[in-house]
Amino acid sequence: MNCPKCKRDTPDDSEHCIRCGHRLSPTPQQPLTSGAGCAALWVILIICLIATFPREDPTPAKAPAAPQQATPKPVAPPKPPQWRKIASWKGRGTKTTEQFTVGSRWVIQWDTQGDGTFAVEVHRPSGAYHALAANVMGADTDQSYQHAAGTYYLDISATQPYAVGVKELR
Repeated sequence: MNCPKCKRDTPDDSEHCIRCGHRLSPTPQQPLTSGAGCAALWVILIICLIATFPREDPTPAKAPAAPQQATPKPVAPPKPPQWRKIASWKGRGTKTTEQFTVGSRWVIQWDTQGDGTFAVEVHRPSGAYHALAANVMGADTDQSYQHAAGTYYLDISATQPYAVGVKELR
């Protein structure tokens, strides 16, 4: 490219002449106020306005529906643990009960009447001794709390009538 002022040959990407400093790049364009470019801008502007202008809907407007909210179901408070019957026995004399399985909170309750003896031993299925739950003479009503989960059986020895029950807290 040649400088229009001094006619010096300058690189094509230069903005100013390297000899005289004359500006080589074209001056910024003036805003379009007439001609084909101006008409094209007006067409684009009108299209944008039409596209964004609100239109009337021929159907009557419906009120927006209120958002549906699920009615929360009331949450029942947790039930407190309750004593549940596991097994019970009645009799007189010696008895080895069937095995029963309990959690870590259970109780042996008994009621015996008379003037004889009454004892309850707790054993593991292997026959291993676990605890002496009762050992009384004469009439008595009481209970013995146990605190080890597992499978057990009872050996009941009595010379008088008795009722024995096992309950678990669940």
